[in-house]
Amino acid sequence: MRLWTLFIFISLLFGCGDNINKVRISQNFKVEGTATIAILTFKTVGTPHHLGDKVSEKFAIELVRTNKFRVIDRENARNLFQEAGFQSNLETMGALDEKTKVSLKQLGAQYLMTGSIFNFDERKRYEDNFVLYSRVHVTAKLINIETGEVVWSSERMKDSKAVNADEKKSKSLLKVELPAKSAEKVLDDIITEMVDNIVKHLHKK
Repeated sequence: MRLWTLFIFISLLFGCGDNINKVRISQNFKVEGTATIAILTFKTVGTPHHLGDKVSEKFAIELVRTNKFRVIDRENARNLFQEAGFQSNLETMGALDEKTKVSLKQLGAQYLMTGSIFNFDERKRYEDNFVLYSRVHVTAKLINIETGEVVWSSERMKDSKAVNADEKKSKSLLKVELPAKSAEKVLDDIITEMVDNIVKHLHKK
């Protein structure tokens, strides 16, 4: 039992290593009551295109979970930007004209969330799909629609490594192998941590 506990500790120690953890918060990040956010599809850089929608949906779920935010229906927000001629993975507020800002406000949005996913990597052992290694890299930011200011931004890159494992399955019965977290689980962890950080720094007017 003690040996197993030691292996669990090692897994937690080496399986959740943070590579990048950056956060910037504006002193103007203040809201009254519940904040309303429109979330755009995240930009994918060197990753499958469908991940952009997946990350945006996961952020929406986590933000609603906090009971601090209302999330505008993403299809409505997407249609608005398409009608205005903008890409759904808009990087900056500077490109938004007054008409688009007014339209977002009419949807009830106070903030716009956008970002990018750069890595979603996972390596498994061929013969048994044992997860050997995973890494995920995400950036996100919240923009005040009224002022155009980026009031919160974060960059996270996390990896997870298996314990006592390699490309070929070990034949030793003395080694207890512990898998790395899947890339999906690492992504979930990053999004939850980012949203928790937003709530932590959410100041009331």
